[in-house]
Amino acid sequence: MVLPEHDCSSAENFHRAIDLFVIKTLNESAPRDRQYIYLAPGGDHVFHKELMMTPMDHLHRFQEMLHISEKLPAGNIPVPNATLQVEWLYMSYHKSDHAEFVRSGNKLSGETLQTLTEYFQSIHEIRMTDGSLQRKRDDQIRQSTRCEMRGELEKRFHDKMNRYTHSRDKRQHAYDKCGRNNHFKTSCIKHE
Repeated sequence: MVLPEHDCSSAENFHRAIDLFVIKTLNESAPRDRQYIYLAPGGDHVFHKELMMTPMDHLHRFQEMLHISEKLPAGNIPVPNATLQVEWLYMSYHKSDHAEFVRSGNKLSGETLQTLTEYFQSIHEIRMTDGSLQRKRDDQIRQSTRCEMRGELEKRFHDKMNRYTHSRDKRQHAYDKCGRNNHFKTSCIKHE
């Protein structure tokens, strides 16, 4: 029996093997689609700009993620065009940044990734200079700390209530065991 010739060293087979390896490792049949879903606004896990990150760094991260996505095994979602990429980047900013962009009279239709980033970079620099961005970050830290403390206080309260309930139940059980009438003291003394 003669096996058909199969060139294992061809670039096509190598890329196919890498794609299968990535699909198997990520346990995802279409990793590129999953990445695009992550980058697109409105999903459960959303790509967004961190408060203190500069818009230029955010743009570089966004472009890197798009570049990496193109290297992943394809699925059914087409590569986003430039207009869609601008919209995705815009939606990764906070709502207050969106409001500022709209108030300034700008429209997404005339923007590129670079011009949009330059606009947000100028706002970021103003907010860094006047200290409003740092105050906002401090408020975020304060709120997250409060949430953590609230969780800790609730846990301590529930633990204390559980101990109290357990103690009360033990007393009630002892009371039931010793009797509920006027002979409570005498009947308990006899049992002891």
